[in-house]
Amino acid sequence: MKRLTKLVVDVDYSPSDPGNSRWFTERTEFDRDSLEAGQMLRYKDPGGLFAGIKFIGSDDKGLSLEYSGRTITLNEGHSYENVAEGGRDYTNFMLCVWLRQQLVINGSTEFLGTFHSKDRISKLSDEDWAQIKASPLPVAKYALGRRHYLLAPEHAKSYGLAEDLFREAMEEGVADAYCALSIMVANGDTRDNFPDHDEAGRLLAEGLARGSELARMQWARYRIAGTFDYPCEPEKVVQEAERVIESEKDFDPGWYSILGFALEKAGRRGAERIYRKGIEAGSIRCYTDLAILLSQEGRQEEYERCMQEGMAAGCGWCHCLGADLPQEEFEKLDHPSQVSYQSRIIERLEKGLELGEGSCGYYLGSSFYYGNFGLQPDIDKALGYLNRGMELGDCYSASLLADVYEECYEGDDIDKLVAEARLLALRYGYEENKDKVLEAYDKGLLDDYRKEIELFWLPEPETDDSRWDAYV
Repeated sequence: MKRLTKLVVDVDYSPSDPGNSRWFTERTEFDRDSLEAGQMLRYKDPGGLFAGIKFIGSDDKGLSLEYSGRTITLNEGHSYENVAEGGRDYTNFMLCVWLRQQLVINGSTEFLGTFHSKDRISKLSDEDWAQIKASPLPVAKYALGRRHYLLAPEHAKSYGLAEDLFREAMEEGVADAYCALSIMVANGDTRDNFPDHDEAGRLLAEGLARGSELARMQWARYRIAGTFDYPCEPEKVVQEAERVIESEKDFDPGWYSILGFALEKAGRRGAERIYRKGIEAGSIRCYTDLAILLSQEGRQEEYERCMQEGMAAGCGWCHCLGADLPQEEFEKLDHPSQVSYQSRIIERLEKGLELGEGSCGYYLGSSFYYGNFGLQPDIDKALGYLNRGMELGDCYSASLLADVYEECYEGDDIDKLVAEARLLALRYGYEENKDKVLEAYDKGLLDDYRKEIELFWLPEPETDDSRWDAYV
């Protein structure tokens, strides 16, 4: 929940050189309280291309402007608009207006919903986080915990900080904290370093009983595919999600993503329409869902357009667009096009990684390791990106990290590190690592994880052996 404090007018500009993709900004800010109806806004315009902007008026939800006879309305759901574009002296110019808002920290559904996904969390400014850190409220502790778990700003320290913050928030009655800790426990991301599904289930049930919306949405997602031994009942989830969307006021737009996914798993039509409605309602996750669907159906142009729109909306996953271009296709480009493509892809993936998308770490790491897109191979850079991708929960980053260490280094410590990275990749869903994990286990490299491996990863024996009661 935010309160409008400033109107920002940006003139962004970039050289037309195809090898240069950097943008620069001239910014002018206006305090909301100082604006008067009919006022013409004077702003920095280095290209001298753009017309004047008139302030029409404002209310609690937003404000209205006029540019070249066109009315522009900015509010919570539409806080940014590209007003005009132009060019001069081999430079591209873009005029944008947007709202700067101050976060209101409380236990409202709107505030808590800000922390339902990393896409929303990554949109918060440094100023917002300073407010949250300074707040003594329990929900602020929960909010900080979600940032540490989903964006890992303190790298290896973040998971421990997240666990502590969630436990403190739970003690002070924050229902969503139960679900947040449940997810950590289920993935084995707590200090115990063990994916305890029983404890995760208990925490999720407690969150549901206390009215956590995050828990209700997570429970629905688990049941679409039968994750963590929850019943696989996508048809029931379809009915539940439809009921939420049709009958509940101010529901979280993330329910559109849940409904679309459930429709797909149930083998029913209509997921595309639902994802598009979710995008209209503000669900950034639906850009990912829709793009994957379009890609699976071979609708390449629509897929690329969706990914472009998703990037503009702040979807981290959409920043992977073009990163899977086969090397032989890249080599068919002429040199200027290769230079432009390399620059564009690296900048795009860096931005996605900044937004918390671990897949971008994988693509950056693999590109620097293998020398894709004309890059000079650099093992240190590759390891740095892959470690970051792994910190953000990406299974492919963890798997490739293990391969790089195995191929480039030797020693018992390296063998153990490789085995642990592969186990982590397996936990995060990369099942192709299972055989190598079991091989490392047989060599004694994963003795610290014996309980987990015997409970989840060893094949079920054909004979009746009481040692396997826990697995069964």
